[in-house]
Amino acid sequence: MNKRFLALAALVVFASVLMLAAPVSAQKKGDDPIGITPTDEDANGVARGRWYSPYAGHHFPTEVFWGDTHLHTNQSLDARGFGVMIDPEVAYRFARGEEVVSTHGERLKLSRALDFLVISDHSDGMGAMVEIFAGNPELLKDPTVREWYENMNAGGEVAFQATMEVIN
Repeated sequence: MNKRFLALAALVVFASVLMLAAPVSAQKKGDDPIGITPTDEDANGVARGRWYSPYAGHHFPTEVFWGDTHLHTNQSLDARGFGVMIDPEVAYRFARGEEVVSTHGERLKLSRALDFLVISDHSDGMGAMVEIFAGNPELLKDPTVREWYENMNAGGEVAFQATMEVIN
């Protein structure tokens, strides 16, 4: 795996987060092929009949929240194996709109903070991969773990193959 691919992969991840924070243009009335544009009755908050739920009869969202529902940090093998060095604390700071330094040393900041962020790191190996990458001597006593450590730190295709071996 070369540096160009890793840079492109990181750019795609951050671009997808940035797109979530970009404003969406409003639909014009009548441009709704699937029937979710609010009627005048809905827009005024008036529904026919009596409803148990205050939301029954409303066919549109009343609030829109921007966020990311699936983000991996360096706690997940697949992300870490592909070069992600961002830990959960930095990811949350980025989502809150703070400026952070990316894995590749770039300063990044969203144009507006996210309303929510779900860090969806895998539970298998939670924290263990961070320790392996850090070279924890107790874990490196195991020859297989030492080989993973050496190969993943070698970078490129060797690191990719080691990551896939651990995943499999």
